[in-house]
Amino acid sequence: MPEDNEKVEDFISLWRKKMEDEINTPSVIGETLDKIKDVEDENEQLRNKIRENIELITKTEEIIKKTIEENENLKKQLEKAGMIGEKEVSDIQQENIMLNNKIINLEKNLTEKEIDLRTKNNEINELKMKLETASMTSKPTVSPSMGKGSEVTTSLIDNLQSELSKKKTQIDDQEKKINELKEENEALNQQLVEKMKKLPIDYVVPVAEPKSSVIKPQSTKPSSETLEILCQDLQSDLNKYKRIVEKLNNEKSTLEQTIESGGFQLEPNELKDLKRENEDLKNELSQILITLQNKSQEAVQANQINEAEKKINILQEQLEKKEKLIVELKTKQKSQPIVHEGPMSGLIDDLQNKINKLKFTIEEKNKIIEELKS
Repeated sequence: MPEDNEKVEDFISLWRKKMEDEINTPSVIGETLDKIKDVEDENEQLRNKIRENIELITKTEEIIKKTIEENENLKKQLEKAGMIGEKEVSDIQQENIMLNNKIINLEKNLTEKEIDLRTKNNEINELKMKLETASMTSKPTVSPSMGKGSEVTTSLIDNLQSELSKKKTQIDDQEKKINELKEENEALNQQLVEKMKKLPIDYVVPVAEPKSSVIKPQSTKPSSETLEILCQDLQSDLNKYKRIVEKLNNEKSTLEQTIESGGFQLEPNELKDLKRENEDLKNELSQILITLQNKSQEAVQANQINEAEKKINILQEQLEKKEKLIVELKTKQKSQPIVHEGPMSGLIDDLQNKINKLKFTIEEKNKIIEELKS
């Protein structure tokens, strides 16, 4: 039986060797358990990161909703401003029509007055010629009838001097009023500019684009050109009025010189004509003052319309930018990839890719949010 004993010893020795080898080598189950623990830890970390990213996304969605609501409110405000602006534009157009009619009437009156002034200049020249001829033909002999005529002429000269002094004072007063109106117009323009600078950025002036300018209605010209046209018209009117005043001053100086040199006798019809001319000049100066006031108001309205158009354009550009950003955010949210089911290694890779994409989108959204806040 020695063979059986040897076989038993061989089996026992082999079994011992196998057990020793198994003890020395690590078990597969232990390795898998360690790997599962590591994977679970990584999964928990990834879940925490995903939760943080989801919270950030919810915050960004709330901010986007708020921006959408603000945009809708701005649109409503713009619609209301447009409705109010249409009424004001119609009123402004009617006022412009009235002003155009007044300006046409004033131009007609000015042409008539220029014609009258030319005729009066001719009459004054004729009177000068008569005075020169009378002074040349006059003799040193004095009769009692000539004494009476001299008394009449002295009284007439006194009356004329008083009227001339009155005219001088009236013209000086009118010049002062014109200068005061100029200063008031400049001060009002400066106050307007300062007020428009102090207004907030979101302030919307309820005025739409005008279809016609004040003097020459053309819908294609911008409001800056209308302001230039108004300034040019005001300057031309002022130049005309200055010329009229200079002519009157020259006439007064010539009349004073003739009176001081020896005087002349005027007929009652000529005195009546002079009085009528004085009244016409007074009416003309009052109309000039009214037109200057109207034109200053028109310039102020044109400045307001110009700055309102600029602010409306800026608000429209801001709205378009915000709407583009909202559309981009919506498209990015829809284009996020969906994770498919699979083994653990594939799931980890998909989660890592998703986290990277979420980080990238979150950085972009943070930039967009900072731009919107600014």
